[in-house]
Amino acid sequence: MSVAQLNGARKLVEADPSQYSVLLRSVLPVCDHPDKELRLWCAGFIADYFCTPLVDDNQKTAACADVYPVLKGWIDDTEPSVVKLAICILAETYPRTYSLVFAQGFSYKQQFDESRLLNASALRKWTNDQELGIKVACIKLAQVIVLTHQQTVPHHPVLDNVQLAAEGSTLLDTLLLIFYNNSPLEFPVLSATVNVCVALAVSQPHLAGKIVNRILGFDLSKLPITGSSIQQPLVLRWISKLFKLALHPLAKMYPQIPKYLAGLNAYCTNQSLKRRAEFESSSKRPKISTELLPVGPQPYKSLYNLCDNMLATFYARDLQFELAVTLAVSGLEKIGFDDLNERLDAVEKRILQKEKENANIQKKPTSKDISREPEDLAKDASTNEIPESKPENSSSKPELSNSNQQPTAAAEGFEEDEPAESQVEKGPSRAALEVVVPEELEQYDLVFNRLLGRAPVRLVSRLVARGLGDGSLAKQVSHKKLYAQLVPDFRSQFDAIILWLSEVYYALEDRAMYFELVSQVVDDILPKLEVDDSRIFIRLLSELPEINREIVYKLKSICLDPERAVIGSRAIKFLIMFKPPCRKDCLDLAKELVDAGVTSLQSVVDKYK
Repeated sequence: MSVAQLNGARKLVEADPSQYSVLLRSVLPVCDHPDKELRLWCAGFIADYFCTPLVDDNQKTAACADVYPVLKGWIDDTEPSVVKLAICILAETYPRTYSLVFAQGFSYKQQFDESRLLNASALRKWTNDQELGIKVACIKLAQVIVLTHQQTVPHHPVLDNVQLAAEGSTLLDTLLLIFYNNSPLEFPVLSATVNVCVALAVSQPHLAGKIVNRILGFDLSKLPITGSSIQQPLVLRWISKLFKLALHPLAKMYPQIPKYLAGLNAYCTNQSLKRRAEFESSSKRPKISTELLPVGPQPYKSLYNLCDNMLATFYARDLQFELAVTLAVSGLEKIGFDDLNERLDAVEKRILQKEKENANIQKKPTSKDISREPEDLAKDASTNEIPESKPENSSSKPELSNSNQQPTAAAEGFEEDEPAESQVEKGPSRAALEVVVPEELEQYDLVFNRLLGRAPVRLVSRLVARGLGDGSLAKQVSHKKLYAQLVPDFRSQFDAIILWLSEVYYALEDRAMYFELVSQVVDDILPKLEVDDSRIFIRLLSELPEINREIVYKLKSICLDPERAVIGSRAIKFLIMFKPPCRKDCLDLAKELVDAGVTSLQSVVDKYK
């Protein structure tokens, strides 16, 4: 059995969730296969089986006993990803087994004992293993065990209330130990610990006092932070935001929390500024040249080029407009007033120098001019192709007040680096030209590149979707080129992306390629989104012909990002209210996010209960 075959079977069960348990029984015999990729696929499938809402809870509970023998081998696997998934599966199955033995008693005692042995084996990796993913999974498992053991078990024939309570208390103390530990601080481990501890405090009020006191005893100034000096200011900023967001639900009950957060924020800010100042003082500043330019024509960019470094060869038009403005504003904020005046004076002297050179140049008629008709020469004069020269003794400064005009020197004595945009035929982007094309499609690629540069996107998209090229290979290459042409600059190519994906959807009976392309587009766009992009992102989701469950669940990552959660929340609310075909999937995701602490979605979940 290969991974490709398993992927095909998985698509079938996703279309018909009632077959999930059948596939699970088929997967279990190959879970100990020597092939690492096959074991990793099986671990991922079983983890999804216990997490997906498509499978009934009773089926999940019944499958726990079948999965435990597999987990026994996976916890000691040599592949860290398999170990991490095994611990995640154990965190999903243990509360179900606990509920079974709580309700049925001795009938499930053997299964319960087996699950506890697996818990102990997994938690030994908490301190012994160096993989961050495994440590975070152990932290989640510890939270599940503590929460499960909080259930009261009066005089149960199997469950020892005293022993289970002691085990939960020990695990809680181990979780809280990080706030008093002086070992190097790993941010993923700290983030996971803070979040699970606050979740326990919110759900178990009798534990809240102990947890909050330990967290407020956390002194960041006494702990070394792992990572380079460049990364540390960012880590400090994230730690401050982590505690602020995590402790927010408890702030009203514990007045000392706001005071602690203010002190933590002040410390992180001071340390960040200190490290930034150290970094800036240690960096070498480029030497500024205020010399005049050589006599004769010069590239226009040399007028403003005051330092001899790699920026002299950088073509600024390659930057997006928003990014260019951000860089310019940041540069002006950091430069001193005296330094700025020095650079402006140098540029002004160069402009005056070129004006004087132009004033001394007498336009001599050439053989080409003599052969032309007087009417043509008059037309040239009327269009300013023969500029007027200023007197040599003119001391007036160039007029720079109109932002739409270039300095006088720009028209004389300089060669434009490139022709104006209106005079250049727009061609494929650099990313589109870098797409690897098979040798047999080289001629087709030449034709498609010309088409991509000249024809409207709607026409190119329709031709590709409805049969441009011979065979599926040509179509795949065409879609890759369209993707590379449009998606990297998605803000300006937004309408074109929607046209392209819509043509793919309506031209194909099989929607697999459409969903694959949409998934790639969303995966590419999500990490680049800023809060200001929420409007265009919601419009993208609203105008796509169809959105499946996989695409909806891609919004989960951005909803859990404290900086950009508002984008995901707005998108989910919009889809629930105005895109009914995907409403159920969006509501399922919203419920999961509310359980994870995203309170902004609580109102929409309550409305559609």
